[in-house]
Amino acid sequence: MDKERYLFLDFDGVLNTMEYQTALQWKGEPRKDQYGSLFDPCAVENLNLIIEQTAAKIVISSSWRLDGIKRMREMWSARGLPGEICGITPELNQVCFNSLEEKRNSISVIPYGTRGLEINEWIRTNHDIYQRHVGYSYAIIDDFDDFISSQMSHVVLTEPEIGLTKEIAEKVISLLL
Repeated sequence: MDKERYLFLDFDGVLNTMEYQTALQWKGEPRKDQYGSLFDPCAVENLNLIIEQTAAKIVISSSWRLDGIKRMREMWSARGLPGEICGITPELNQVCFNSLEEKRNSISVIPYGTRGLEINEWIRTNHDIYQRHVGYSYAIIDDFDDFISSQMSHVVLTEPEIGLTKEIAEKVISLLL
């Protein structure tokens, strides 16, 4: 059996671009629907290219996931977006650091690498990957570098102004294949 492919997807700065939102504003057109900011059609086209060439399943890592997987799937269907949402990453809301020298503990809210830790936890707890003993590959598309060092070879960063370009899509495809 071929390996599973997962695309960890952020929205703001990837599918929801500053350039598109500005263009809508200048035209006097709506910038949002019932789900939130409208996605840039060029970025969506590039996402479609990734999905068509890799058959990757989408895991939402965007903060939009906090609305729940049901709402994400409703939006995906209502907007006619490509691919299948197979999951959303968990939310990490605090980390406790225990000092081994001074015996002082500290709580950090949203420490650096939080999104990476959330993705790592999704991979760790996803039973399909481990129970079926199928190999997998993954790529992460985001506009912000918030990942752990072991993930950096899987990360493709976008510029928030223009989001997911064809060049970025091609990099993602090469990571997933």
